[in-house]
Amino acid sequence: MASNAVVCVGYFVLVLLSVSSEGSRHDGELSHGDILQRQEADRVVELPGQPAVDFKQYAGYVTVNESHGRALFYWFFEATSKPEKKPLLLWLNGGGESEAEGRGKEMMGEEEADL
Repeated sequence: MASNAVVCVGYFVLVLLSVSSEGSRHDGELSHGDILQRQEADRVVELPGQPAVDFKQYAGYVTVNESHGRALFYWFFEATSKPEKKPLLLWLNGGGESEAEGRGKEMMGEEEADL
């Protein structure tokens, strides 16, 4: 069951990586073993100062334009129950710094802090 979710994450990462110019085989496709290896490399096992969690999470970058050094950051959280039956949600934010700041305020509300 959980291994199906890991494979699902692998195929998701494979789709994202297909945008990149990276590839370990001549035809640009990744083997199942390559996918699992990359998944494990991106797995977040622990976060400093944070308690342990009982779900799997993965984070990393997917190159989208190697010549310009452009990449998308992703952080995947596996569902805590029946992950193999849950849909995958991909949420992308973009724009310049001022755009990102505005989106953050829009999503979380404006708050002021005295520093």
